[in-house]
Amino acid sequence: MELALAAAKEQQAREEAEAAAAAAREEDTLLMERSIASAMEAQKRAEDDEKQRQVETRDLEESSRKAAERAEIARKAEAILATIQTRG
Repeated sequence: MELALAAAKEQQAREEAEAAAAAAREEDTLLMERSIASAMEAQKRAEDDEKQRQVETRDLEESSRKAAERAEIARKAEAILATIQTRG
């Protein structure tokens, strides 16, 4: 009887240990999944931020180019006006 009781207790202890190990593995898996999801979200945000910086840089470069073109047109207009005034 004592032997059967000891075997039952040992079996119960094994089952509890297995359940605890399974719960720990499940928790580790969930934590790993959350960590991966968080890293993927951070990577996506970084990529989005980089794309936004590229758009802003391109817009700034376009604005600078247009301003330079306008300045060149103004210089040419002044030169033409000066030529007209000296002939007139």
